[in-house]
Amino acid sequence: GAAFYWNGTPVPMEEMNRQISRLEYKDGSGRLVGLMDQLADCVCFSWWDTVMYYEGAALGQREGVPDIRAMEAQGRLSAGHVAEAEQKVSSLRQELKRTTAGQDSSRRGPGQDLDVTADGILIWNAVGRWLAGRETAGHTAQEAEALPAEKPEYRLASRLENWFMAYKALWRSTGREGDLHRIEEIVFWYADLLRGRKRKNRKEQEGE
Repeated sequence: GAAFYWNGTPVPMEEMNRQISRLEYKDGSGRLVGLMDQLADCVCFSWWDTVMYYEGAALGQREGVPDIRAMEAQGRLSAGHVAEAEQKVSSLRQELKRTTAGQDSSRRGPGQDLDVTADGILIWNAVGRWLAGRETAGHTAQEAEALPAEKPEYRLASRLENWFMAYKALWRSTGREGDLHRIEEIVFWYADLLRGRKRKNRKEQEGE
């Protein structure tokens, strides 16, 4: 903040990332934060999209619900864009592993956190792409279709659940429960949707 607001000479973002890498993460290469920045650019279906779509489909929220068909038409959830993001994430994961391996070993590095983050980006992008294909075919999130167990949707649901277990372990290693139960509610709603099951939402559970 000081560098951007009080510095008479603008600091390029690349230089700022390099300095934060060296000072905060003890990364001698100065590449870590820049790689994190590139990883964030690979998000096609964001957590905001995830939450707002859930609130629209499961809770009846009308405002702020993302238009999945428009996101596909604009290219954000197109098959090509999601595939390109997947390739980029794969490459960045390798770069991040090499970079974090060279960090100061006297402190806990962000390697595991970043790997879980990268996996989450891939999975949620795939969920967004699946929703786009589903809505293009004329289905809605309210419909619950029984799907054969060998369907790709089942594999994606299992990946989502396994990812959340890793995410939850990391969360608990550094903080309190907080809103973890709300995140869990959303994650498992999507897992059930992928399997063609209808899961009771928070309003339905509270009304029982």
